[in-house]
Amino acid sequence: MRCVKVNGLSFSRVGRRSWWLLSGVVVACAIPGCRARLPPSQVAEERSAEASASTAPVPAAEPSPVALEPEPAPAKRKARRARGPRPGPPKIRHARLIDPRHLELVFTEPLAPVGEVDPDRFRLSVGMDYRYARYAYAYYYDLGEAFSDKAGHFRELRQPEPDRLLFELAAELDLETCEEITEMRREIRLDPGVRGDVGLFIHYRADGPKPVVDTQGEALAEVGPAFAEDRKLMEREFEGRDARQVLARLQAVDCEF
Repeated sequence: MRCVKVNGLSFSRVGRRSWWLLSGVVVACAIPGCRARLPPSQVAEERSAEASASTAPVPAAEPSPVALEPEPAPAKRKARRARGPRPGPPKIRHARLIDPRHLELVFTEPLAPVGEVDPDRFRLSVGMDYRYARYAYAYYYDLGEAFSDKAGHFRELRQPEPDRLLFELAAELDLETCEEITEMRREIRLDPGVRGDVGLFIHYRADGPKPVVDTQGEALAEVGPAFAEDRKLMEREFEGRDARQVLARLQAVDCEF
């Protein structure tokens, strides 16, 4: 037990609460664990006052009515509704990895059935850009180059809802992939002389038969198509003005499953 004195009063650390004497009133304090020990004269006065109070008649307390709280209504789960057709071509609203093996794309409107769409139209990359006051540099590259034994290709494409596509990756990713991307982004942003970003991105090519279209037949716009067209292409680099916009033209993928 550890004791300290404040204004002539002794305090000891006990348990997980503390008590302070302020203007003759003992009140609880947020500091973990002290109890006040008062001077003997003040202890005698308090005991005398307690004895007098104990002999006084105490009126019977009237029972207070107990308010019955109504049972809460069961929470209603909102059903997800697919968005209706919109003018203009469809756009990717959101992209995310939902687990190490599957990627989800949500669109601005319902799509036509994609049963004959080749999943090789899509490909993942890791992209980075560095923007200085007078110079900019950017590049993106294949996942297999960035993380060993990982590829950014897909082997299956399904359509669980009209405005949602679900892809199965050809090779499973793990948590280290997202953690390393997050760490690289943190390091870039720590440099006060550089503005930049790093992330996971999806590419899409629309050439050839059976592209992705909406229910009105309008095609999904291409996103970084050159990288999706050539599977042997492992990296692309950009400098100057193009480098300042290259990642903005791609579709970022939420990589926190």
